[in-house]
Amino acid sequence: MPASMNMSHSAIDEAAGPLLQSVGRAAETPNRLTRLALVEDDDHFREAAILELEDLGFDVKGYADGDALLTALADGIEADVIVLDWNLPGLSGIDLIPRLRAPGSSSRWCC
Repeated sequence: MPASMNMSHSAIDEAAGPLLQSVGRAAETPNRLTRLALVEDDDHFREAAILELEDLGFDVKGYADGDALLTALADGIEADVIVLDWNLPGLSGIDLIPRLRAPGSSSRWCC
């Protein structure tokens, strides 16, 4: 059984704390859900973080890897904030940043 499946809710809450703080400023826009794309390969952590962020009023779409995010962006999803895990299978979060910032990219992100 993966270690992530053994995490208690308090451990997940503690691990998600920095994530929630890092996107908290985006939630200050009144009268509109902040659209957030969360890229995290740990299924349990991703789902827990999505639930927590939705409870805080975010409109969250989760992706298991960088390629899934790039496909979604190419298909026209909209996000105000993208939260990346650094250590992803295949295309890492670090590798995604230049692609998201590249001229001609379908995204408007700045890191």
